Amino acid sequence: VDDIFIDGEIAYVACSEGGLAIFNCSNLYSLVHIAQYVNPNNYGVERIVVVDDVAYLACGSYGVVTLDVSDPSNPAYLDREDTSGSANDVKVEGNYVYVADYSNGMVIINATNPADMDYIEHYDNDTVLCRQVEVHGNYVFSILYQHGFDIINVTDKDTPTLVTNYQSGDNIDNVVIDGNYCYVAAGNNGMEILDITDISNPTLVNTHSYGGQWYEALDYHDNYVYASTGWAIEIINVTTPTATEHESTIAEIGAYIPELTFNNTHLFVPYNNRGFKIFYVPSPNTPVQQYEYRSKGEIRDIEIKDDYAYIAGYQYGVVVLDISNYATMTMVNSITTNIPLPINLEIIGDILYVAAGGAGLRLYNISDPLDIVALDYYSTSLNCHDVKVQGKYAYCATYSNGLQIINVTDPNALTHVVQFGDGGNYSHSIDIYDDCVYMASHSGGLQIINVSDVTNPTWHFREYLSGYAYEVYATEGLAFLGNGYAGLYVYNTTDMDNIVLIDNTDPGGFGHDITMEGQYIYFSSYYEGLFIYELIDGSLLQVGNYYDDEGSAYGVDVEKGIVYVCDYFGGLEVLRHDNDGDTLTNHQEIYTYNTDINDSDTDGDTIDDWEEVNSGVDGYITDPNDIDTDSDGLEDQEEINGDYGYYTSPVLEDTDFDGLDDGEEVAAGTSPIDNDSDDDALIDGDEVNIHSTDPLDADSDDDGIDDGEEVVAGSDTFITDPNNDDSDDDGLVDGEETSTGSDGHETDPTDPDSDDDGLNDGEEDTHDTDPNSDDTDSDGMDDKWEVDNSLDPLVDDTGLDADDDGLTNGAEYIEGTNPQDPDSDGDGYTDGDEVNIHGTDPLDDTDFPVPTTPTTPTTPTEEGGLEHGLIFSFAAVLTIVGFILIVNKRRIKYTG
Repeated sequence: VDDIFIDGEIAYVACSEGGLAIFNCSNLYSLVHIAQYVNPNNYGVERIVVVDDVAYLACGSYGVVTLDVSDPSNPAYLDREDTSGSANDVKVEGNYVYVADYSNGMVIINATNPADMDYIEHYDNDTVLCRQVEVHGNYVFSILYQHGFDIINVTDKDTPTLVTNYQSGDNIDNVVIDGNYCYVAAGNNGMEILDITDISNPTLVNTHSYGGQWYEALDYHDNYVYASTGWAIEIINVTTPTATEHESTIAEIGAYIPELTFNNTHLFVPYNNRGFKIFYVPSPNTPVQQYEYRSKGEIRDIEIKDDYAYIAGYQYGVVVLDISNYATMTMVNSITTNIPLPINLEIIGDILYVAAGGAGLRLYNISDPLDIVALDYYSTSLNCHDVKVQGKYAYCATYSNGLQIINVTDPNALTHVVQFGDGGNYSHSIDIYDDCVYMASHSGGLQIINVSDVTNPTWHFREYLSGYAYEVYATEGLAFLGNGYAGLYVYNTTDMDNIVLIDNTDPGGFGHDITMEGQYIYFSSYYEGLFIYELIDGSLLQVGNYYDDEGSAYGVDVEKGIVYVCDYFGGLEVLRHDNDGDTLTNHQEIYTYNTDINDSDTDGDTIDDWEEVNSGVDGYITDPNDIDTDSDGLEDQEEINGDYGYYTSPVLEDTDFDGLDDGEEVAAGTSPIDNDSDDDALIDGDEVNIHSTDPLDADSDDDGIDDGEEVVAGSDTFITDPNNDDSDDDGLVDGEETSTGSDGHETDPTDPDSDDDGLNDGEEDTHDTDPNSDDTDSDGMDDKWEVDNSLDPLVDDTGLDADDDGLTNGAEYIEGTNPQDPDSDGDGYTDGDEVNIHGTDPLDDTDFPVPTTPTTPTTPTEEGGLEHGLIFSFAAVLTIVGFILIVNKRRIKYTG
């Protein structure tokens, strides 16, 4: 970050790498990055100024660019003007743009139409390089570093003329002007204050220096000058320019400060290659840091542990990102103290090992990523470029001192074990496998060192390669070497006594880093991007297309198919190795889900594998290898898409829990999402599997009672047969019996004769008798008897004599005689006579009255008359005795 310009609630940030970044700073505690403008070929932006919704960018050798920023979230290119050198600074006054061109002096451009700028003229004293311009009325101050500054009259834009030149005793980097005073950042001389009342004769009236610092960038606000001094900022009271006072110091920023911008109550501080900070300055003696933004910068290596990424950020230390959500990765910590230039990282357990260049090997406890604790360090001397740890030892590749082995048993007390190897081969990278250390050395190619005795390493293999050996990776039976100018080399190390080069491929673009996961080899090419290979039958075969976003691929790491690429100037990029584009990484498909890495829909159910294993838009986690996850007869996509009119669960075979699988229900026409399709209070499964009723018909037997009511003693208290409309076969349907119905009576649908009168309920309905009373007319005669004997069961007819036999109907009921037959037993005597007169049994045809003819003694005749007379007399006696018995019997009956 080289410059910041504030326009209202928008911050425009000029970046030498990355172009123009635009932020919404309405909340200065949490800026929002709303846009990024990048010049063609990634030309940087050195300085920026915004006037009337137009941004003017000084873009080095690309000249001056104008952008329409009326919508800051969508900057639009307007025009570009070549300044014939390198545009370092830009200022706008009226319709004119004044440019500090490093090799062409002060340049004037007509910007009346910002979309069609015109080069007018330049002023160059032919001896110095112009670094900055400052406009003061009709004069431009052209800052010339070691040659002071020129004051140029630009009243006539076509012929700018030199007024005077001011020389300081040291280099001049920056000036700010307030009224008749010019404040000059004069390097080691401090800040010089000039009276410019006479513009042709600037007069030094004061020099301010605090602590012997180097003064470089300046900004003025309300009687105070804010000055960068080295890596810190001094706030100076200039209320009286001739007697300035030190007000306060903002402690070390941590990097070179090229520019300062004060706006309202906030100071914006860009710091080179890292980002910018914002300080709240309620008063000049109490500045407080309020916000820090880390820009994209040189990122060289990355290590992943749990949900955190640790990044070797070179100029700005080790950065810790929370990567639990790749869409919103956030920086949660950083390590900057004592490791100004971290190059490579290694994590073992909770210890982070940092190869920190000239700062040696540094160890940190990262058990809590938010509270990292520094442990011990060891100065390896001559640049520690890479580190790998095995067991108790750290193996360091030092750029000019070969292999260094350090005992890290106690991370708080490191001890040096040995140094090995010649120092002239510039070791870049190191790996260790079994008892051998593998090193990639700039001038030494591939080097393999036996470290079975760490105190006495020995050479095992060395092969010089033309190019630039930069990275090495070792695994079982194989060693991979990244050669900057010759690509990727593969060695067979199965027989360590006969190491053989088996293949080489060069994608171009300067190879940098190598890692493996599963069968895949990931190779970063600085200029070309990321390449992925497989080693098949001894040959490197590229997998799919390479990835290149026009950045600079440096370090690469892979965790479970997620590829983390360090873009040297573009920050961290997170990629997926995904052959079939289903957003499941190949690693996940092979090792977790056993799906086809080349088929986004392994089971052919039209649902991508990723969707099946994640609760995606459909909300279900299904089996990507089974077209019917729940084995219910319906395919997953049919259930999710509602192909049969219902959106069922693809992971529940019985979505509505009614005892029927979804497929069965679809086939049967029942609802798989309603456990009681016909709303009869019986779930569909019970209707089909237990009761054999129709799950689509609430009243399977059409008897007026729902199936659910029939199978339980519900409101009607009866359990009936839901498949038989007349459960008791009495001629009345169950529903008729359980309601008053047309006959006005409720009867028991499970008892054919509710009143036990001998007439079933249906017959009673036919005769209009009361099925719940055995004597509907209460005449003492059962309805059944009356019906059977053709009497009226609805009328009291006990006193009537239907057959005129002298016995009333009621008497006949008592006697059990037929009220419709005067002589029930057909013995020639009416029932009434037998009962009322003779006392004989009207139901026994052998019981009849004794004859009433007078008896005459019989005289024997010649034919045996005496014998006949005796016989007759005996019969008469028997008759009389029988009559007496009958009479007695009747008496007992009537009195009993």
